[in-house]
Amino acid sequence: MGFKLSASAKKLEKELNDTSKKLKIAGVRALNKTATQSRNLAQKNIRKTINLKASRIKKILKVSRASKTKTISAVRAGYQPIPVIFYNGVRQTRKGVSVRMRKDKPRKLFKGAFIATMPSGHTGVYRRKGKARFPLKEIRGPSPQAVFAENIDEITNQSIDILDRVYNNELKFIFSK
Repeated sequence: MGFKLSASAKKLEKELNDTSKKLKIAGVRALNKTATQSRNLAQKNIRKTINLKASRIKKILKVSRASKTKTISAVRAGYQPIPVIFYNGVRQTRKGVSVRMRKDKPRKLFKGAFIATMPSGHTGVYRRKGKARFPLKEIRGPSPQAVFAENIDEITNQSIDILDRVYNNELKFIFSK
């Protein structure tokens, strides 16, 4: 026992396969574009609280992209304490180094700290470990990951809206070809 597919049925099957592939491609593109836009949203939210440059925050936020085989994309914030020198408004004073790390808190004074450039070329804010000249310890500030974790619900809700809009646009684009 068997059956034969007519030419129109074979054509229909081919069109269904093509449609399935196009839907998957649209989904992957939409996920990747949404992940990138979500990273930008997260970066803007973090900048409202933390006094860092956008480029420094973008280095901390990692985007894992979707593919045809792996249909998951994500934005992750790594836990990396940021050297104090990268915060905006670092000042050397007589008493030490003053910096405003969070926009919702006043400046913080690190007594006895100083700004120095190491032989490698790295500039940082350092404090001596003891009374001797060396060793030095670089001072680091809070990680933006905590602020990212606080705003995760808001970012997720906005990302869902973005995904709906971008997916519809990708479908229109792919099926217009």
